[in-house]
Formats: sequence, structure tokens, C-alpha cells
Amino acid sequence: MKYEVLVKSLKMKNLKSYIKSIEERSRRRIRRRYLIFEVIALSSYSKVSQDYLSKLIKDSYRELFGTLDTSLSGISLITYNNELRRGVIKFRSGYKAKLLLSLALAQYRGRIILRPIRTTGTLRKALKYMKA
Repeated sequence: MKYEVLVKSLKMKNLKSYIKSIEERSRRRIRRRYLIFEVIALSSYSKVSQDYLSKLIKDSYRELFGTLDTSLSGISLITYNNELRRGVIKFRSGYKAKLLLSLALAQYRGRIILRPIRTTGTLRKALKYMKA
């Protein structure tokens, strides 16, 4: 009997600390991040347009997580260089894992390979890594 009460109280303490940590995280400032990616096109797609990529990424994210989460994530394709086959996606910091998952779905739907290269905090660095 005492053992069960002790276990329940420990679980309540853990639950309270977990809720408190979530509340602290939600009060933090939401930061923008930039993901540099590379497009590896299959033989039938020699050139991929920026509009096609933007629509493909947003549609795959929307299909996985819904319209509300898509608008909260702030995903947008900033730039895409067709010669280098590299681009930059802007998103909010808490949504990186979901963005990478949606890129995997976009690969499946678009028959192209989207390989993430690096994540940075500034657009200037993102453009630098895109050209390097």
C-alpha cells in the first residue's frame, strides 16, 4: 500500500516537472533557422524549378501535419539555384524534425532526392554555405 502511494507521488512529481519544462520552452523566443539542401534529380528530371520545389515541400508538410502546423512552422523556400542544385528553406526552430520528415515524403512524391546539408541561424551564412 505504501509502495503504491510512493510510486504515484513520484510519478506526479515527474509529471509536474515535465509540464513545467514544457511551459518554459514555450516562453522562449521562437527563432528562425535556415536549412541548406541539395537536389539530386533523377534522369527524367534534369532541371527542377523553384516553384515546383516550394509547392512540393509545402504540400508534403501539409499532408503529414495539417494546415495549422504548416502555418505555425513558417516554412518557405527562400532561394534555389538551378545550376548548383542547392536551395535554402526558412523555418521556425522547433520544427526541424518535422521539416526533415516532410523532405523525406517530398522525395517519395517528387521522385527527386532532397539531401539536407546544414542548418544555420542567419541567412548570410546560409547563402555562404549554399555556394560553397
